Amino acid sequence: MNTYTAVLQHNPKDGWWTAVCAEVPAAISQGRTAKEARTNLAEALTLVLETQREEVLREAGKRARIEKVSVTAP
Repeated sequence: MNTYTAVLQHNPKDGWWTAVCAEVPAAISQGRTAKEARTNLAEALTLVLETQREEVLREAGKRARIEKVSVTAP
């Protein structure tokens, strides 16, 4: 399991929470509560990573060498 940094901000004017992933800024979400925003962000992050992976693999073609890599964040 990888962990990511969620940046949550509350808008007191409308009561909504926004959430963005610091490492993957394309993953953005919101919710009525911080918990809901965090849950929605996890789903958005999963979708962004899956979509990005599929796109890159498709562009790489069949001759590309595909490997897994693990990263341990500081």
